[in-house]
Amino acid sequence: MKIGLCLYDQCSIQEISLLISILSLDFGQKIDYLASEQAVVQSEEGLLVMPTHSFDEVNPLDYDCLMLTGTMNPLKSLYDERLIGFLREIDTGKNLLAAISSSVMFIAKAGILKGKDYTGGLFMDFVHHFDFLDEEHFKPCPVLVSDGVITGMAFGTRKFAIAVLRGLGFEVPDTCGILPEDDYTEEELRFYFSPEIWQEVLADIQRYEAKRG
Repeated sequence: MKIGLCLYDQCSIQEISLLISILSLDFGQKIDYLASEQAVVQSEEGLLVMPTHSFDEVNPLDYDCLMLTGTMNPLKSLYDERLIGFLREIDTGKNLLAAISSSVMFIAKAGILKGKDYTGGLFMDFVHHFDFLDEEHFKPCPVLVSDGVITGMAFGTRKFAIAVLRGLGFEVPDTCGILPEDDYTEEELRFYFSPEIWQEVLADIQRYEAKRG
């Protein structure tokens, strides 16, 4: 399976972190990080992220899923033709496309939402101003799935993650991403490796100690 996440200036890592964490750690999926150019991108949280590929180095049709996260500065990316041109090449009959929060504006400008219901973390002023954002098809709900496109609002990151994971065929429970309640015992908070994994960890410890010595 081939999965890509689009990056741009002031993109939100927290809106997408649960999804990419489960994809990577629970299901062993490698994620390509794509941007207009191979240069460091600063997220809205101040994290510096280095893309693995620029848009012109990859074919969007090669991806099973392309994901977009929101940004504090949507206008800068909205007028980035490298991003919008890349998105125009997506075929939602072949690619699962997932956009959360303000990134919905980008896929709308690329023509992907034409005739489709959608949601997103959008100021309605934008919806009224831009003709590519059809107010008739805007649905105020946390997550919406429509013909190969998953859109979501920023406060619904867990529901958004579950919708994308299920869209990719992964079986996840409705409680996916929910932290445990406070009714746990102290013993439940003592964690142990399995004997096999502990032997592997011990071998790693010995290698590090041998180098240090």
